[in-house]
Amino acid sequence: MEWALIAAAAAFVVYFFFLRRRPSKEGKASAPVAAPTSIPQGTAISLAVPSLPRDFEEAIASALREGQDPGAVAPPPGYHAHHIGVSGESFDNPNGTSRQTIIAETPPGTTVYLVPEPDNPHDGDAIRVFVAKGGPVTAQVGYLPRGHFDIVTDVRHGNIAAWFASKDKAPNGAWGAVLYLVRRAS
Repeated sequence: MEWALIAAAAAFVVYFFFLRRRPSKEGKASAPVAAPTSIPQGTAISLAVPSLPRDFEEAIASALREGQDPGAVAPPPGYHAHHIGVSGESFDNPNGTSRQTIIAETPPGTTVYLVPEPDNPHDGDAIRVFVAKGGPVTAQVGYLPRGHFDIVTDVRHGNIAAWFASKDKAPNGAWGAVLYLVRRAS
């Protein structure tokens, strides 16, 4: 009986997070379903992102891993790219993991997942920043800075792809992080 409930829950999760976001007949990714607001650390995050040419994504990740400027890789027509810093990276996650440790261990070129947090009591437009840790495991490193409403809209509509671009240790010893975003031009 217990296994039947677990199987039913797993089937629902697969449907909710994967099958509902299949590309439409026009080849465009459908809008992402709002992510749950309480995602534990180590949980897989799957959001709709723009369908970018695989060679472009690999070139961006490779440039970032090698310490080169990813801006030298021309985005596909209809897209633009830029860097943005991460906020809240000095706080620990609710499960006790250190965002500072996660940042220190994350190499440039790592895939980043941007997750809306509409129930955030301090900012209804909050966007959490998770990095891929291998396989389906992710870890939160912070938030996008407030006030970037165009980015919030792009995240909610699945029009953005992101990578961990760089990290820098401040004189006080705290790690900071920068992301590289590729967005559909509006």
